[in-house]
Amino acid sequence: MPVRMTGMISGMDTETLIKGIVDAQRLKNKRVEDKQTLLGWKQDKCKELNAKLYKLYTADLDKMRLKSSYMAKKVSSTNEDLVTVNSKVNAPVGSHELTIGALARSQYVTSGVIKIDADGAATEAKASTKLTGLGIEEGTLINLTSDGKTATLEVTNETTLANFVDFAKGAGYSANFDETYGRLFISAKSSGTKNAFQITATTSTATAPKNELLTLTGYSYLNAEDKKKVDAAIATLAAEEVKEGEEQSEAAKAAIDKLKEFAEIEAKRIIASNVDKEIRAEVVPRAEEKEINRIKDQVLKEYLEEHEVTEGELTDEQKKELEKLQDERIAASTNQINYAIKDAVNKAIAEEKGKEEPNRYTLAEEANQTVITNAMNQTGTVAVTYQTNSKTAQTDVSSRLQKIGLDALDENGNIVDKDIISKDGKIIGRIDKDGNRIDENGIVIGRIDKDGNIIDEDGSVIGRIEDGNVIDKDGNVIGTYSQASTIIRAEDSKITYNGVEYTNSSNVININGLELTLNGVSNGETVHLNVSNNSQGVYDTIKKFISSYNDILKEMNDLYYADSTRGYDPLSDDEKAAMTDKQIEKWEDKIKDSILRRDSTLGSLLDAMKNAMLSSVEVDGSNYSLSSFGILTSKSYSEKGLLHIHGNEDDPGYASMEDKLMKALEEDPDTVMEVMSQVSQKLYDTMHEKMKSIPNIRSAFTFYNDKEMAKQHTEYAKKIAKLEKKVIELESKYYKQFAAMESAMAKMQSQSNALAGMLGVSNK
Repeated sequence: MPVRMTGMISGMDTETLIKGIVDAQRLKNKRVEDKQTLLGWKQDKCKELNAKLYKLYTADLDKMRLKSSYMAKKVSSTNEDLVTVNSKVNAPVGSHELTIGALARSQYVTSGVIKIDADGAATEAKASTKLTGLGIEEGTLINLTSDGKTATLEVTNETTLANFVDFAKGAGYSANFDETYGRLFISAKSSGTKNAFQITATTSTATAPKNELLTLTGYSYLNAEDKKKVDAAIATLAAEEVKEGEEQSEAAKAAIDKLKEFAEIEAKRIIASNVDKEIRAEVVPRAEEKEINRIKDQVLKEYLEEHEVTEGELTDEQKKELEKLQDERIAASTNQINYAIKDAVNKAIAEEKGKEEPNRYTLAEEANQTVITNAMNQTGTVAVTYQTNSKTAQTDVSSRLQKIGLDALDENGNIVDKDIISKDGKIIGRIDKDGNRIDENGIVIGRIDKDGNIIDEDGSVIGRIEDGNVIDKDGNVIGTYSQASTIIRAEDSKITYNGVEYTNSSNVININGLELTLNGVSNGETVHLNVSNNSQGVYDTIKKFISSYNDILKEMNDLYYADSTRGYDPLSDDEKAAMTDKQIEKWEDKIKDSILRRDSTLGSLLDAMKNAMLSSVEVDGSNYSLSSFGILTSKSYSEKGLLHIHGNEDDPGYASMEDKLMKALEEDPDTVMEVMSQVSQKLYDTMHEKMKSIPNIRSAFTFYNDKEMAKQHTEYAKKIAKLEKKVIELESKYYKQFAAMESAMAKMQSQSNALAGMLGVSNK
């Protein structure tokens, strides 16, 4: 606001005069501002009410209009320690019998203690221990398979136990390595036999060429998108058949060409990298020497300034001291020197690359065209080798798993092979996954039947398996069969429900409208389940809905039938300055509470909602309404349509009346369901109609004209801005006029003084 010096000549209170004129105009402006303020308060009140109406529409009516909401059942169990039961709407009323034969569980694998033999002393492994250091050969493929899906980890010279754990987790299993106990823990995330998992170890003749392809294409230097392209090309080769003497398929050709493209890029990268090395070798010594000399010069300068001498005046002792200080500074500036070297190298490389061709990079590429061509040709050859070898069956080397305390497991989670150890600790055979007894030479000498007997080819019993021991036909223990890991097999839950046996992968079983949560095995005990209609539950649902309806209806009534606030307008700044905050709040709340008084939109919605709830519907040829079940409005007009449930113990004025609703729910629940769902649907449709979108007027799911109000609010804002501009212009106009008057009066006074001076007359 500008500072004005007025009334100095005229002696008039110009500020007050102009303010009086302008305030008259501002009063006109306030009328528009008040309209905008009232509209804003109306918008806020409508938004608040709309949120509650929308909740009734979606959360309450969306449920009450569905018949399933009135079909609640309750169920009791004779032994809730064994089974927890919840009923669904389609659960059949009556008694049910249940026995629980088994609980579902997940497969768990706990490895043996993993140890590494260091200098003849076995010590427990760490998460960082490499698998090759434990005896698993590089190139071994560790496979985890469940539900037909296999994940494979290729063991490299860098693969650690921690990497194996991450691999298992990434494949969808729970996994951990506990360094305290030196064991791996692997388990399925879900229970049931369908989630049992297999563990195997294999080698493949395709592994080496695949790794060579990754090297030739510079896989480790590629970004994520290019890695996907290489992966896709390799996957295509694995899928495409190759037959000797026949031409490659178009897909295989495209895959090989794609790999060659990346091989060309990688070969050029290596050539450029070699040029980088050459430049680095040239630049590093010079850059290092330059930076060291700079540091020495800096130390010399500081030393000379400190001792106030010139370099030629230095004594031998001072020279030694200076040299020591320089060496110390150089030793402490390693990072600084390295940064200077790196910066110099980068600049030299960038400078060389920026030169016009031919430069060292283009010349090196031209000189090594044969190398590039050879790399591409080699990639094509290796790709075909990989394609061929990928069709060759993998070799099983599952015995290597014992190096990390694991056993080979079949698709059902059973241990595949168990070594038989003699009393002196030698392996004298094994038991394979098919139950065959195999000697140390790999010859099958018998099979094991379901009772643990070892049967030879003639059918004679030549021994037995018992409690981990291998016993010959004479009863002598000739060895023990060992396993590296401890297995808890995956199992399905088993129940017999109403005489029929069922299995499930989970302990939560949904059957015939019942949700059974199994907690234990019944051991022959029959659990009796009783399902009945939940009349009280349905009653409570209806009561809660009526309460929600009444709450919103009462608020709408209060807003529509609010007392008049004639004479109450939004307060001006001057009026607010003369009042306390509490007085201002009370004043404004009174206006806000009546802002929707006799609002036509609200009144129309009120009437429509009341009519919907009081309407009648037809069920099996008879007419019903909510009043048929004792849900009626009060005789008191002051309640304006609120509903009461006769017999509702939470409603003091109606608690003693006959509870028709509960009686109907117990005697004829289907009719109550039909009537309540139809009446609720009518109210739902009514509200839907009243909250429909109208272009440029109202948004969807909004009962008031929000778009129209927003437009009107914007128009008020524009009008207020114009009026305020008019006030400023008016104020400026009067200040200019008064300033002109002051100027004229000053001029006249000056002339008068001059005339008086000429006549020798004083104006004092």
